[in-house]
Amino acid sequence: MRDWIPDDAVICPEAASQYEQSLFNAVSQYLLSADHMCTTVLEVCEAPHEAQIDLVKAVNKVLASKPASLADDDFVNKIYAGIEADKTILKRQTITAVQISDVHLDHEYVEGTKAKCDSFLCCRSESGMPTSKDELVAGKWGNTDGMCDTPVHTFQSLLDFVVSDEIAPDMIFWTGDNSSHNIWNNTVEEVTGYTEDVTNMIKASIQDTDITMLPIHGNHDTWPVDE
Repeated sequence: MRDWIPDDAVICPEAASQYEQSLFNAVSQYLLSADHMCTTVLEVCEAPHEAQIDLVKAVNKVLASKPASLADDDFVNKIYAGIEADKTILKRQTITAVQISDVHLDHEYVEGTKAKCDSFLCCRSESGMPTSKDELVAGKWGNTDGMCDTPVHTFQSLLDFVVSDEIAPDMIFWTGDNSSHNIWNNTVEEVTGYTEDVTNMIKASIQDTDITMLPIHGNHDTWPVDE
């Protein structure tokens, strides 16, 4: 276990309690299923056959059939170069797109607290205050070197910049992961609340623009996480 996990192992037991139903289903419906026990454990049944896939071999098999025209990974660049060189093709409209991903907003972010603490998520009041100048500190806008999520005003600043004339995209791909990383003790209401808050912030920022928003959920937008 990593050294930033508390010695009293608070995180693992609480996280395990969230996944107890999923774990029970995995064990009862797969590991203890008749098919798995008969073919894999006891090895007395011929079908259905379960075999572990070697991912390295699988990837190499796909790459081995890669056409020579794709060998240098510049296939798309060559397409655009050909279009640019062909004067009979009308100049196409350029569309500007921005992707917003892994927001991980944190309503409990506290500037000045420890950015590295004895937990999976720091920069909160329970993280404590630094006791030496060598410790990482939660800054006004965050701390990318620490175990911190995003302050609300940092995300708002990003949105202001995205919709400004400097970028002014035609569309935004919003690929989720809105909630903070306290996955061991959060609730469905908390996770849902973060998505609602990020939604409202984005809507308010683009309401007077012609920007098209294309959203999709991330693995941290369900409860428990990854479910």
